[in-house]
Parts: sequence; C-alpha cells; structure tokens
Amino acid sequence: MRGLLLVVLILCLKTMSAQSKQVDIRDNYQKIFGVEMLEFGNQKFPKPTVKKLKKSDPLYMLTEKNKVILLNLFTDYSGFREFSQVKGIEDSISLQKDFYSFLNTDAQFGDLMDKISEKINNGKFIDTVTIDQLTDVASKYFYIKGIDEQGRYEGKVCGGLNGNSANPSIKHPFIEAFSVAAILENFQKGSNLYDQFVRGMKNLNKIQFSENQEQRLLEARGAMYLFMFNNQEFRDTLISEYEKRKQVLPFYLKV
Repeated sequence: MRGLLLVVLILCLKTMSAQSKQVDIRDNYQKIFGVEMLEFGNQKFPKPTVKKLKKSDPLYMLTEKNKVILLNLFTDYSGFREFSQVKGIEDSISLQKDFYSFLNTDAQFGDLMDKISEKINNGKFIDTVTIDQLTDVASKYFYIKGIDEQGRYEGKVCGGLNGNSANPSIKHPFIEAFSVAAILENFQKGSNLYDQFVRGMKNLNKIQFSENQEQRLLEARGAMYLFMFNNQEFRDTLISEYEKRKQVLPFYLKV
C-alpha cells in the first residue's frame, strides 16, 4: 500500500512540475516585449523590441534564438503600425502603459502567440509545409526593386517591399517570419546568401528581357525568385535553420 501511495505521489509531483513549466506567451508579454521611442528630426516613433532574458528564465531560448521571428510576426501581424501613428505619447511611462494595453487586446497577434505556446508545450503542429513551399515563400525576399540609370538591376533583401508583401492576399505568417530569420542569419555569414544574391543579379544582366520597363522588372523579379528557388545551398540553409528552431515553429517541414 505504501508503495502504491509513493508511486501516486511521484506521478502527482511530475504532473505539477510539467504544468509549472508550461509556456504561456500571452501571460508574459511584459517580460518578452518592450517598446522604445526613436527620434528622427522633430518626429518620434515607437519601436518594438524583444527583451534579453536571463539564461535561467524558461523563456530564454524562445527569445534568444527567435528574436527576429517574434519581431517579424509582431510588426506584420499586429496592429502596431496603427498604434505607432498615435500622437501625443511623449513620456516613457505613458508609452509603456499604452503599449501593453494595445498588446493585450490584439487578437490576431495573440492567436499567433498561442500557436507558438502550444507548439512549445505540446508539440502541436498546425500545418505541414514542403521544402518547395517554404523555398517559394523565402525566395520572394530576394527582390528586384528597380533599374538604375545604367540599366542595371537594383536589389534588396527582406525588409519593406518584397515579393510576399506585394501580394497581401496570400499570407503565411510563420513561414514568412522564419524565412526572414533564416536569411538574415546567413546573409553575410554562414551560407553567405549575399554572394548567392549577387550572383543571381549578375545573371539577370545577361538575359534579354522585355523592352517595356515595367514588364522588364516583373520578368527580372520572377527570374530572381526562380534562381533562388532552385539554389540547393539556399534550400540546405532553410532546412538547417528550421532544425535549430523547430521546437518553436508550429509547422512541420517535409523535406
């Protein structure tokens, strides 16, 4: 009988321990996210941040390895752009108060954070993504933005306008955020995707596209996407970066 009670007690303690380690991002917004005011001339703009936590904190691995993912989801899938346009928030105390008030009521962003929490706690996947699907989204961050006076292509990577933001009717929040993180992590180090992008740009200049400027840009963008899509080193980089973050990402990558 005593042995049975001991087993029950151990099981109860293990259950309590597991429950205490459950991650709930919504309940930790103030620990994870911050905001600071940036000044440009006479104007001030709030900028979101992900705080640096102590290594002993249960949320340390989430924030330390996935800062870009969290910020990308926040800037693209919350109402922060509307919040940042609010005037009259001058002092730091008011800014912090209004920021967390906004954050706690943002349903779309909260839903995304719940999915990450469920993945960390229960290993729950919301979707299966093939390497082709992932590379398709990721390749569109290598963007041809224009043509200079010498007729050469001008490119940019990730931020602002890109092949994904230019098509707002199709959204893949977690794939997009992960793609940006993987690219930035390896842009001028690791796989050095910068060199791959430059090589693609040089190849574009060897191809005769349409004489119409607008059509030429569209064709060049498509060619760049295809170049990166078929780049095996880029694919290998995405797979490697996924392995580093798969405990947090709520999609399963099928290679």
